[in-house]
Amino acid sequence: MIDRDRIYNLFLLFSNLDDESAKALRCLCDNAAAALSGRLRPGADIAANMDRICAAAAVMACCDALSLGSALAWSDEVRVGDITLRSSGSSGGGFAGGLRQTLEELRENFLLDISDLLQAPFVFGQISPGELS
Repeated sequence: MIDRDRIYNLFLLFSNLDDESAKALRCLCDNAAAALSGRLRPGADIAANMDRICAAAAVMACCDALSLGSALAWSDEVRVGDITLRSSGSSGGGFAGGLRQTLEELRENFLLDISDLLQAPFVFGQISPGELS
């Protein structure tokens, strides 16, 4: 099982929100955990890869929070490990507008980091892996 508390703590770190503001968005962390749980390959070693999975889920939650156009007061930067993303100070967009694309790219990079643990997405009309044997 994916550690939802760890995802939430990483979400706090990545979003730079105060705990009170972030509590309103904890459901996004739970949703990201559920989404990744459903995509994990059968037999994937979750325990050995918990850090990678939780980091990807936390970034997903941050992107989801921005996509909602949350009225919460986001800071001017997001820290993800050694990476710091800063708002360019663009007018009108602020943090949510200026960094949304960068965070989406970051989200894709984190998902790419765990791609070895994820099932290939099903495409309508595609032959399922069970039919190949």
